Amino acid sequence: MSKPTISEILHANKTLATSFGSSPVAVFVGATSGIGQHTAFKLAEYTESPTIYIVGRSEKAGKYTLDQLRSLNSNPAAKYYFLKHDFTLIKEADSLASELKKLDRLNLLFLSPGYLTLSGRQESSEGIDCKMAVNYYARWRLVDNLMPLLAHTADDLKQPARVVSVLQPGNEGKFNEEDMGLKNHFTLTACNRHIVEFTSLAVLRFARLYPNVSFTHAHPGFVKTGIMRELPWWVKMANPLINCFATDVTTSSEKFIYLSTDPRFAKGAYILDKDLGSIKEKSLSTGYLTEKYQEMVWNHSNELFDAAVAK
Repeated sequence: MSKPTISEILHANKTLATSFGSSPVAVFVGATSGIGQHTAFKLAEYTESPTIYIVGRSEKAGKYTLDQLRSLNSNPAAKYYFLKHDFTLIKEADSLASELKKLDRLNLLFLSPGYLTLSGRQESSEGIDCKMAVNYYARWRLVDNLMPLLAHTADDLKQPARVVSVLQPGNEGKFNEEDMGLKNHFTLTACNRHIVEFTSLAVLRFARLYPNVSFTHAHPGFVKTGIMRELPWWVKMANPLINCFATDVTTSSEKFIYLSTDPRFAKGAYILDKDLGSIKEKSLSTGYLTEKYQEMVWNHSNELFDAAVAK
């Protein structure tokens, strides 16, 4: 798959309502700032009467996001909602799923909640490291819960149904099979390997089981967002230097609304670099994305889910 140019992306986005639909239903998790927020803005801008759900932890930021959506698309038929949920907890993902299952269709589930910290393992009340919960476990618990709705949208309604998880593909490989939740062997390096590996495994597994739905693990690259605010002051000092090499969030959101809506990503599994080039074959070449590992990690995930909701 060739990498699209920015001019090709912009041209396609201006006509996305034709291929993706003028009234899509979309859920953006972690969208009160950054990439998720600005990608939601683009969907409102490029479609006539979208229904957009913004999921986040801050009601104040949620209200601001809804106000911005209304300013971009004031069509009375367009609908915007904020749902408050904390994705450090599996129970919160389940609660969100219960609310969303009432929808009659779901065209896009966009997952970009962030939890950036240089601290070590930080367990939630459910016994899961918060970084791992936000970046993998809660995201894919939600996906699993919403698969009947996504499959109905694709199979019965013949409409687009897509899942996009924004993380860091390219770091797939050998992981700790004896301690997949890193309860006793946690390091930031191991955490990154596990959440990246597990995400790509989930993308491949779900695409295999639901061939008419699209699943994407996408790399944002360096983007100018507010996530650095969660880091120590001495790391923030490097922010001006990092921004010299970073993409502005508006340009990044054009790429993300493109991969979320363009027909070339209509169904199947996609592992994409920051320029929307496929790195799936490279990731597969590690030997750690086989069906054996897909089922191994998903079985582990289900065991962890059961333990979390029982607490």
